Amino acid sequence: MLELNVIEQIKRCHDFIEEYYYNILQENLRKGQKLLVVDYQDLCSYDPNMADELINNPEDILVGFEKAIEQFDMENSNGCKVRIKNLNLSNHYTIGDIRSDILGKFVCLNGFLLRKSVVRPRVTSCLFECPSCNDTMNILQLEGTLKEPTKCKNCGTKGKFHLTEKEYVDVQSLVIQEKQEELEGSAQPQRIDILLKEDLVAPFKEKKMNPGCILLVNGIVKEVPVLLRTGEISTTYNIMVEANYVEIIGESFEDISITEEQEGKIKEIAKRDPLKLLVEATAPTIFGHEKLKEAVILQIFSGVRKTLQDKREIRGDSHILIIGDPGVAKTALIKALTKLTPKWQYVSGGGGASGVGIAAAVVKDDFFKGGFTLDAGAGVLAHNGMLFFDELDKMKSEERSALHEIMESQCFTVHKAGINATLMARATVLAAANPKYGRFDPNVELHTQLELPPTLINRFDLVFALTDRPNESSDDKMARHILKSHRKKLEFDQLSPNNPFFDRKFAKEYIAFAKTNIFPELTDEAEELIHNYYTNLRKQGNPEEESRAMAVPINARYLEGIIRIGEQSARARLSIKVTKEDAQRAIDIVDYCLRQFGYDPAKGWIDIDRISGVSVSASKREKFSLILEIIKNCERTEIVDDSENPAKGVPINDIISICKLKGITEEEAESIIDKLRVGGDIYEPRAGFIQTIH
Repeated sequence: MLELNVIEQIKRCHDFIEEYYYNILQENLRKGQKLLVVDYQDLCSYDPNMADELINNPEDILVGFEKAIEQFDMENSNGCKVRIKNLNLSNHYTIGDIRSDILGKFVCLNGFLLRKSVVRPRVTSCLFECPSCNDTMNILQLEGTLKEPTKCKNCGTKGKFHLTEKEYVDVQSLVIQEKQEELEGSAQPQRIDILLKEDLVAPFKEKKMNPGCILLVNGIVKEVPVLLRTGEISTTYNIMVEANYVEIIGESFEDISITEEQEGKIKEIAKRDPLKLLVEATAPTIFGHEKLKEAVILQIFSGVRKTLQDKREIRGDSHILIIGDPGVAKTALIKALTKLTPKWQYVSGGGGASGVGIAAAVVKDDFFKGGFTLDAGAGVLAHNGMLFFDELDKMKSEERSALHEIMESQCFTVHKAGINATLMARATVLAAANPKYGRFDPNVELHTQLELPPTLINRFDLVFALTDRPNESSDDKMARHILKSHRKKLEFDQLSPNNPFFDRKFAKEYIAFAKTNIFPELTDEAEELIHNYYTNLRKQGNPEEESRAMAVPINARYLEGIIRIGEQSARARLSIKVTKEDAQRAIDIVDYCLRQFGYDPAKGWIDIDRISGVSVSASKREKFSLILEIIKNCERTEIVDDSENPAKGVPINDIISICKLKGITEEEAESIIDKLRVGGDIYEPRAGFIQTIH
């Protein structure tokens, strides 16, 4: 009776393929592709009972399909695999929902690829020879350990059989994790192992499946026994999914498909000042900050990545750092931007983020015992996407070092446990940090207010300050804006039909079309405008007097940043040319940031050393020179009795008194004297006295 059911099942599978997929199967086999992809919805239409049976007893139905294909009079039909796609939503599960009641069933999961092992051969069947009668037996290898025959079917001999032949298939293990947006509340994202076999680990799939991409996996849920230290099997099992069908979905903007109808709408909206519309639709509940919103929207579009003649690559991504007082909506703005990009990672420095958590960790491979593999971090997972970093100042300095390479080279190199690899991390970084002393002070150099190294600050193209200062007019507008938002009476609710970008799906499609189809180049007018701005600003750094230290108002890094922002502005308009207006917009944004942090109120010029702190700012260098000259003048005028005090020195109090007359405060003078002492320019022959080193 059981045999009859099997024959009937194979016949049903045969009839289904003949009616729906005969021509496709014939074409695949003609091309040498021993593969047939079946749409589950077709199976539901043909025989709902067989579709349900596939979900509950997948292995039987899949074997039935393979046996049915062998019955067709086609060349190379033996060993053809059947893959099932497009399952019903009722068969879609989150990783955290996997329970014992769905073991052995056919399910659909999705998540981002966290880790993948190397491809290794696995034995599927072995041919054994009897030592007595030389009869051969083929044993299928369905378990994790090699299975041998217990006795010869011909002569009944029990003993050691000779292994003569083995059949292999390629296998690979993946680890996928739940997507952030699917989690509820403070739920911890769950992971699950995925086993790929045969054509699923083909070279073209292997190249496309990189950590960070979103995978949809159809497969059979199976239990994996856990061995205890005693060698016995635990009563608690692990679970894995033996994949039947794998699809890469939503990896980045490049993977968003756009129809001709959508393309027409996108080109129509491009005529309506799209950047203004995007700024209006971005975090409308957050009051103000238009210049910052404009910059971060342009950041999502990104500039054009270029490869120069000497093979050096110039990144097209702009990195932005936001410094803000408490309660100015830094985190809320970052969270709002996650809705505009399909691929992103959010990291909080206050949550104990580590260097390996940002870049990559070397971990033991649980699938292939004794080996190591790479567990991708947030920077690598955000490849071709955005990396949002909140509370950057809270992270330990030694852990932040991974960001240096990711931001500049946009890759990360690993040299551990015999693994030497370079992982791509072309991510756009938007970071937020809090001032060291609670609130930002525009009159104090930036690098002294941040718990960040100067080299890291210097990696950011733009730095914005969000301050909370009492102002009667702006306070009134903000209060009304917040109150309206709580009563759901904001004006944007009525304007949303006229602004298509309130539809986040369309906003992503617009940005995707711009990033994948528009590659703008500088026009002569734009190039001349940027050139004049850069050279004129550099001229301000030339000292007019010999006593004035040379300031550096802008450097080549900012020049490249202006070009990138100009390209982003052109992309936002779907223009292949960076016009004079695009260049002016880029200049305005960069100049706004430079004057926020680089303007020296004491001297009236811009000095970028006030931002990065890579070197001492020009005004401080002047004070260093002035105090050193004061010490030397005092030494020349001081009467020294060589016989009694051969190294008397100059009283520090006298130096500080003279400094006050020159406009240098006591605190500044003491700080500079300490730095001169540490730098080896002066020394202290006795307490309270200093002397230059000749």
